[in-house]
Amino acid sequence: MLPFNFHDHVKAGFLLAFMLFLCYNNARVNFVESPETLDIQGFLKIFGFYLTQADDLGRVVIPKEIRRTMRIREGDPLEIYTTREGEVIFKKYSLIGGLEDFAAQFCDVLNRSSGFTAAVTDRDAIIAITGSGKRELLGKALSDVLAQVMEQRSIYQYQGSGRPLPVSDSSDRYTVAVAAPILCEGDVLGLVLFLSSDAQIPGEGEYKLAQTVSAFLGRHMET
Repeated sequence: MLPFNFHDHVKAGFLLAFMLFLCYNNARVNFVESPETLDIQGFLKIFGFYLTQADDLGRVVIPKEIRRTMRIREGDPLEIYTTREGEVIFKKYSLIGGLEDFAAQFCDVLNRSSGFTAAVTDRDAIIAITGSGKRELLGKALSDVLAQVMEQRSIYQYQGSGRPLPVSDSSDRYTVAVAAPILCEGDVLGLVLFLSSDAQIPGEGEYKLAQTVSAFLGRHMET
């Protein structure tokens, strides 16, 4: 067995990390004349760590890299938790996320009435679904293009021309036939969806069903 001790491993680990940092940033560091040129935040970002500070009002800036990855938009509600280890945890709060069972009942009725796969989403992912594709899509994040449609606050209906919208970037098998936004006091909480695996064109009945259920869920959240 080689005579390595714990401190040798720690020193070697820090040396390797520092070398990776220099290669990543293509940095030329003069240790004698300008040690302040070291970018500590850039070094930490390599390993997925970010530094931020609270101002005198307690406000904290979430780095844009995290906001982009987690799809945190301006005005999105966040939950704050603390742990005994001194951690402060931010978690995205879904206003409609607590209605999975309630939404699942609506999906079941919509599926039976139309024959389409029916789903309800919050602003980020599918929270309830009935029909083919349930195992594949439940809990999956919405595609970027569908998220953009949601922000337009109008009902989308596939008309048969062009490619239909993918429901999720993780699967291109299922596409959107109808997407009706769930609006509560002007804010978008999610979508009511009819999905298809063969680019089926929805009729007026599916449009009205999605419109009615999305309006009901929006009013339910207001009360």
